[in-house]
Amino acid sequence: MTFSARVSSNAERDFLREQTYYDEVAPHQTGRFVAEVFTAARLLVDHIEIGGVISADVRRWQLGVFPCQLWYRVNQQTRVVRIIAVVGDAQDRQRFADRLV
Repeated sequence: MTFSARVSSNAERDFLREQTYYDEVAPHQTGRFVAEVFTAARLLVDHIEIGGVISADVRRWQLGVFPCQLWYRVNQQTRVVRIIAVVGDAQDRQRFADRLV
């Protein structure tokens, strides 16, 4: 049973914001950050329940090297893992609360 990954427009903006941050403060780390996010997305597709539960249908996965989480939903019917947020560990979680509904 194969799943595919989809990225919401909000999560895409989050990702680009984090990527821009690394471009500005540690440009030598940007490629590594991007690679880690893509690796994590592939991991979530292969192991849909690996992340910790945030709410009834939202999970989170902490990146290994970078202080950032991927928030995602799994739709069993459509076989889609939808990444709904890319959240820096220092960010206020309330800013992302609307994505949990």
